[in-house]
Amino acid sequence: MRVTRQPPSSPAVGTISQRDRLLGALPAAIGNDDFYTRVAVIDPGHADQWRRMVTVQASFKDAESDPSYDGAMRTYSASNRETLHRLTIALLGSPPRDLPVYDAFIELHPALFEENGACELNVLQQSMILANTEPSMLSFTHQGKLMRGLLHPSRWRDLVHDAADETRAARAARGEAPARPR
Repeated sequence: MRVTRQPPSSPAVGTISQRDRLLGALPAAIGNDDFYTRVAVIDPGHADQWRRMVTVQASFKDAESDPSYDGAMRTYSASNRETLHRLTIALLGSPPRDLPVYDAFIELHPALFEENGACELNVLQQSMILANTEPSMLSFTHQGKLMRGLLHPSRWRDLVHDAADETRAARAARGEAPARPR
């Protein structure tokens, strides 16, 4: 399954809806600073949360240029950001039936951390990356979603693996190292 697939047309009208047009254009925005701003338009019910992700993403991206970040940290962080973009597109294209896309986005983070090798970083490296997380992302509400993801990682494993593999391939095509080579 390609995570960045094009969404289907609306069968009721026979034309592509505005949402589908925006979603279809989203793969071209992978890696861009305005990615989550575009997602906020597609998922207006969670627009505030998606717009907050713009700030969160900027914090991680800025940290990647910090000299205290070594190559492994920089690669891990950038790979996570890019893979999260692919995962967001996949979730928007095929939303879970039992929870909103934004909640699924938060819940799958533990599977992503595992897939991209967070445990291969030492505790200091992990702490330095975590320090760039906006405090609101560690709220009680998010903690519950993250805990569900920790308790049920198999729910997201295949989706995360596919998205991470696409990120590995994209990074290799650009001459960049993957977070965790296959």
